[in-house]
Amino acid sequence: MFNFLTIKDLLLAKNQILEEIKTNHYILVNISDTSNMRNDFVNLNFIFGKILHHTRSENSGIAVVAINKDPMLKDFKGANNSEHFLHTDGMYGKIPKIMALQCQNPAQNGGESCIVLGQNLFNYLSESIPSKIENLFETDFFRVARAGEESTKPLFSYSKSSKITISFRKNDGFAKVICKYPEIYGMILDYLENRNNQVTFTMKKGDILIADNTAVLHGRTPFQNSKNNIRIMNRLWFEAEELDNGFKSK
Repeated sequence: MFNFLTIKDLLLAKNQILEEIKTNHYILVNISDTSNMRNDFVNLNFIFGKILHHTRSENSGIAVVAINKDPMLKDFKGANNSEHFLHTDGMYGKIPKIMALQCQNPAQNGGESCIVLGQNLFNYLSESIPSKIENLFETDFFRVARAGEESTKPLFSYSKSSKITISFRKNDGFAKVICKYPEIYGMILDYLENRNNQVTFTMKKGDILIADNTAVLHGRTPFQNSKNNIRIMNRLWFEAEELDNGFKSK
């Protein structure tokens, strides 16, 4: 955890933030001053550049991740309190290099964040099924569909600098996923579901998770709100054109 008093202090640590993401692919920070949280959050664009919009983003680019019973959001996993399985963002359009998640208010119970490094999953598969690694880079490895949107993607691909990047989504009742190699897909799910392979933490008010969306899978456990503790998270996507994203194989 990196602690900052204000957003200005965080922005002054730009080089440190970028180095941490380059090395470890994610960083968890806390800004003590929560008086202007949402505007402070948007100011991360001074580090990561252009904000990319989601289907349900506000004009600022922020997508609020909270329980929402609006019928228009019934197909969005983030609008309910059930488990949100490990995944990467941007499956249906331009993939953001950076995903940032700000805790505006934690849940009464649950809502633990979890991440898995794509590099660790790649190394596991390389050791387990070395003869099938090329299959994981096939552009039609799996097809994902949700709420009228659809895309076909590889599990792994190469960045411009020849690093490896990952895209993943689970067939969870909201997104429908059809994988070309069901046995391999099952291996991936078994690995990701194993808590020993996850980094877990509970975010508190003012915490921000910043992750290389092409190198880190993120998710959360189920949660319960109370009258006085309603879980509200704010999410931003950044283009981060200058970021040398992805990871290297071991």
